[in-house]
Amino acid sequence: MPDMRKIFRRREKQPSTALPTSAPLATSVPPVSVLPTTVPTTSEFPNRKKILSLGIKALHCPEPCDVDIVFIHGLSGDREKTWTGPNQTEPWPKTILPDRLPTARILAFGYDAKWLKDSSSRNRVQEHASNLLASLGQHRDEDNTSSRPIIFVCHSLGGLVCMDALVLSEQQGGQHHLPKIHEQTIGIEFLGTPHHGSDLAPWAKLLSRCLLPMKQTNSDITGVLRHDSEELARIQHSFHLRLQLRPQLGLPAISITYFFEELPTPHLGVIVPRESATRPGCNNIGIHANHSDMTKFEDANDDGFLKVSGELRRYIEVAKQASSNARLHIDKQARIPFTVPYSSNENFIGRIDILRQLESWFDLSNINRTWQPRIALYGLGGIGKTQIAIQFTYWLRRRYPDVAVYWVHASSADRFRQSFTSIAQECSIPGLDDPENDVLALVKAWLGSKDNGRWLLVIDNADDEALFTTHQQTSVSSPRSSGNLGGFIPDCANGNILITTRNKKAGSRLTKGKQLIEIGKMDFSDCVKLLHLQLDDSASTEPIGRLSAQLEYIPLALVQAAAFMKENSVSIDHYLELLKKRPADLLGEEFEAVGRDEESLHAVAATWMISYQQIQQRNPLAGELLSLMSFFDRQEIPRVFLLNYYERRNDGKDGALEVTKAIGHLLSFCLIREEASQNINIHRLVQMTTRKWLSIQHHEDAYEGEALSTVLEMFPDGGSVENWTTCTAYLAHAQVVRGLTSSIGDREMKRAGLLQKLGVFFREEGRWKEAEEAHKEAGTIYREVCGEEDHTTLRSMGNLAATFWDQGRLNEAEKLQTKVLDLCQRVLGEEHDGTLSTMDNLATTLGDLGQLDEAEKLQIKVLELRKRVSGEEHPYTLKSTGNLATTFWNQGRLEEAAQLETKVLELRKRVLGEEHPDTLRSMDNLAATLQDLGQLDEAEKLGIKVLELYKRVLGEEHPDTLSSMSSLAHMRRNLGQPNEALEMMMECVALQKRIINADHPQTLASIKTLRSWRSSPMVRTNAQQEEHA
Repeated sequence: MPDMRKIFRRREKQPSTALPTSAPLATSVPPVSVLPTTVPTTSEFPNRKKILSLGIKALHCPEPCDVDIVFIHGLSGDREKTWTGPNQTEPWPKTILPDRLPTARILAFGYDAKWLKDSSSRNRVQEHASNLLASLGQHRDEDNTSSRPIIFVCHSLGGLVCMDALVLSEQQGGQHHLPKIHEQTIGIEFLGTPHHGSDLAPWAKLLSRCLLPMKQTNSDITGVLRHDSEELARIQHSFHLRLQLRPQLGLPAISITYFFEELPTPHLGVIVPRESATRPGCNNIGIHANHSDMTKFEDANDDGFLKVSGELRRYIEVAKQASSNARLHIDKQARIPFTVPYSSNENFIGRIDILRQLESWFDLSNINRTWQPRIALYGLGGIGKTQIAIQFTYWLRRRYPDVAVYWVHASSADRFRQSFTSIAQECSIPGLDDPENDVLALVKAWLGSKDNGRWLLVIDNADDEALFTTHQQTSVSSPRSSGNLGGFIPDCANGNILITTRNKKAGSRLTKGKQLIEIGKMDFSDCVKLLHLQLDDSASTEPIGRLSAQLEYIPLALVQAAAFMKENSVSIDHYLELLKKRPADLLGEEFEAVGRDEESLHAVAATWMISYQQIQQRNPLAGELLSLMSFFDRQEIPRVFLLNYYERRNDGKDGALEVTKAIGHLLSFCLIREEASQNINIHRLVQMTTRKWLSIQHHEDAYEGEALSTVLEMFPDGGSVENWTTCTAYLAHAQVVRGLTSSIGDREMKRAGLLQKLGVFFREEGRWKEAEEAHKEAGTIYREVCGEEDHTTLRSMGNLAATFWDQGRLNEAEKLQTKVLDLCQRVLGEEHDGTLSTMDNLATTLGDLGQLDEAEKLQIKVLELRKRVSGEEHPYTLKSTGNLATTFWNQGRLEEAAQLETKVLELRKRVLGEEHPDTLRSMDNLAATLQDLGQLDEAEKLGIKVLELYKRVLGEEHPDTLSSMSSLAHMRRNLGQPNEALEMMMECVALQKRIINADHPQTLASIKTLRSWRSSPMVRTNAQQEEHA
């Protein structure tokens, strides 16, 4: 039978009956064009063809080397001649620059920049930029220098080529080496680059018309020189937008110097005016030469060389400092908590406006903020809310490494609590070592302290509004119960809250009606980019557009469709044909959306239906595991559950390899996510559609049974302290499985067994109403299946009676315990543990009802039988001894009570340990008895110790902790400390009303005591004395 718990300060807790058991932030850029550097001379027009110098050429490669300097010529320029001075045979970057920059590798890039020749290249600026990226990226990859800082020196049109290359580098996240070009760029020198067009453009157009019969021109190149060129405007806008975004990406700023020509070119004048070659408020430097000669230096004393090389030296110092800062940045990051359970998504596309909005609203640059921003992302499941949150956290990690990031799963109260426990572990919060500490209050208080720094708390999947309301009436009067989780979210200026939810109302409550962002479908252009990345850029835009429309532009559906097509080598057209053959309304009415069109969800369901069938064909075990997981809670599914299923189905054979492969198959279809802990998350819609699919296949009942069997077998005994952490981790799944309604075969008996386990654990947690409901439901099943006199039914009835006793419903407890005792004596026999536990529990209840003589007789009988059956030091015997001591105390036999309690306490310390809950109850009872014996100092000392232990072991709000607090308040009053006693009793009553119940006898007794103390002259007199002291 179940164990009883002390009411007020005195009762032992008895055991259950011993019976047989069973993309980066990026936007697309339109195509590009280009511009001139040198003016064509008559030497450009001979009929003989010239060999072009194309690609990257190394001019100087020192060892060691800490930076790459890349020279890019302009229109009609040459890879080496552009940089070769008068009367010189080799370019100055090769001959004189190495002396000033001994640790710099010097490279030169050549491209077909002839704008007027026999067979003009039609390449535009963007093509040249793409070639620069490819050549430079390959060159750095080959010698493993991709992480080395880069400085560009660009003449004329070469500056536009460089700018467009950096734009393309930032966009092309799918090719691993290309993004590093823009990431590693630390400096650019623009020499005569026409940022706003060139006066050469009209002249070039006229010259080309005169020479048209014998020469071809590249109008794409010359066109970019116009002041009103859309291509030039596009390059400038895209480049400077990327410069602005670098801080948001956690990248250092690029140092830029604008050099302009001070002398006119003969017959042509100034080619690129100063106002076009420079930018207001920037580092603008003049070179005393014309447009062509400003890149040609004769020796190291040339004024232009000194200016250009001086800026390069400054850039290298910047690079060294940036490298040092990066190391400090990494070291600092390693010390700041970051508990996001997902890796960064390198294929993240779009949502730039939302990310910028988050950056603006959180205002993390304002370190003196006096308010806390709370922002909720709400929208349809699968629309990308969590992905946006993940992307924002990784941006924040780079941009503000001093800000900690904590991730909380909020789909249920148990998952919320589990996440807070993880935060406490990550931060080593004091008090965490106490297994049953109130972790929600602990974490809230810790985060609320400014001493613990700035942080962002992501509350993911906060869909259930009722979990966060302050007015919810929960039937469970315990700190462990659901409801009002919002009260544990810290509200402080050093914190930031980001919420994702499908429920707009939940988001509105958590943000207090402010700062809600609806996440809608992806833009068409973003869908195209996303699928190009997922499909390796092999599909054309038109079929991608049709697929995006068919899948309602939902990111999760698009990614999954792409995974299916890649895995099975299926074209988009073939995929669309398969999609048409499956009914779009298979999901039915199970899905609920807030303010969204149901049709968009149907498209997702149709996509998943195809994937399920394919998985079943390719890896049957993967299909089985997906089916099994659809009946668990959707988050933190332990891998051991899946292993348990495999081993049960395969006669105990180890299934680690097979299960790993099956999980990998599901991961490839994006149907599940695996956390670092190897626990698995599955999307809510995936669960729904999987179950619908199983229903169609007539397999739903089978997997319901498997899920129930798995949880029943894995959920441990909640009566043992060492199992409480595991029980908490598995509780969400047990709660889901207990709600399954199938009653095929032995399903109901398994369900009853799980309910029994849950009831025991709920009692340990002080969740008495939930324990009552679980035991009552289990008892109904046992009675219907096994009959009233079966041992399982008797155990369930005894457990139910114990929950009545917990809640102070003594008459109901006594009536049911009397009935159970009669049945146990007849069915099990007088000396069975179940009979003895029931007898002991009944005696405790009789004592609480004031029938002390009857209680004493029954307890003496139980104790004699316990000693004979189990031995003097058995935990059950010690509980019975403690109960008898309580009866002695109630009868006023204090010396006898103290002797027994001292004996029990010493034995429990030795047998169970000092911090076992049963040992603490003995300690608490002995302290109360010592007080009544007048040994007040010893009583207070022991009372303080036991209260501290209760708080650490059971938690500050556990009912037993509150009972101990009440006892200590009495002791302090008797010691002449009325004000301290009153203050403690006030705190105790407030907690008892909230946690236990305002109508519970223990609460009522505390309220009565508090009223008496408040009206006592002792308190007033003591207060007056303190006032006059």
